[in-house]
Amino acid sequence: MTDQQPQLSIKIYPNPTSCNFTVESGDKSGKNHFRVEIYTLQGEHLITEELNGESSHVFSLSNQPAGVYFIRVTTETKVKTTSLILQ
Repeated sequence: MTDQQPQLSIKIYPNPTSCNFTVESGDKSGKNHFRVEIYTLQGEHLITEELNGESSHVFSLSNQPAGVYFIRVTTETKVKTTSLILQ
């Protein structure tokens, strides 16, 4: 028998994007607290946002060059990292 943790329900869209993208939590209770961190492919930290009570937030990479970025979303108990393509 395996002990599986529930997955962190986070959507990041559109992906690929040309500028703006949304990070959305699957929890619509209004009690959300999560941190979103954005990094370049080389590991350079670009943005950190603490989101309290928001189920979604729009980010902009308008001043960044096209390429691959990493989005790390952290809650009190879970971490999810995904890639985002900026065209």
